[in-house]
Amino acid sequence: MWEFALTMESQKADVAKFIYNSIKPKIDEVGGIVTSFEEKGKISIVLACEDFEKNRVGYHLRDVITCVICSYMKEDFLNKNLKFPPKSLLELHTFKKALVSFDRETDRFIVNKNLNLQNNLVLESFFYFKLQSLKEKWQELVKIANDNSTYFLSDDSFIELLRFLIENIEVSFDEVNVICKDSGIVLLNSEFEKLPHFNNEVCDEFELVSRLLQLSPRKINWYANKHNNFIEKVFEKRIFFVQKEDNFKNILDNSIKLM
Repeated sequence: MWEFALTMESQKADVAKFIYNSIKPKIDEVGGIVTSFEEKGKISIVLACEDFEKNRVGYHLRDVITCVICSYMKEDFLNKNLKFPPKSLLELHTFKKALVSFDRETDRFIVNKNLNLQNNLVLESFFYFKLQSLKEKWQELVKIANDNSTYFLSDDSFIELLRFLIENIEVSFDEVNVICKDSGIVLLNSEFEKLPHFNNEVCDEFELVSRLLQLSPRKINWYANKHNNFIEKVFEKRIFFVQKEDNFKNILDNSIKLM
């Protein structure tokens, strides 16, 4: 029986919840067990499975831990070190999420190269002592942004920066259909089907930006009755606006009913 324990500070309750919810289906699938508990300011996630399932579970666990470091922990690092220019909340949200996604394949490579799953891992210790090169990489990114913060005061310059960041995020998905309805916004694949392992419904522009940057599609088909100037500006080279015509409405409605 292979046993593994992942520990982190209690302040990272959202991270612990994400990890637990991400690995539990896989552990259940192989007939293993997983539990989570908090003690003395630490949250521990403990799992166990048969030895012959170790590689299968370990591969999934590596992916989840890498995702946590390259998203949650990178965003926390930016929040603590970045001098955000005085912009609207949506602009700042897009800026931060774009920086999180920027060069993420290199970030993931560095984490995977140093991640060695034995019997336990302390998340913070792994980051601070084993991922110095990743931390230095993020510090350099923050330094460049902070050194040019006055330049970003100009609206045009800031939009150009967002365009540059988004355009240089590695494509992770081929094509996404964004459908704006009165009841909300829905994201579907090129065949107007649900995206697997993904929350297809979003409630506002903030969540939409996060989803689009997470997916980083090569092409975004934007189905709406009106333009969204900000999103169309920053995703300019990837977005294609399609006015929602009456003869297309039935296809959209039928696709969404299947969700």
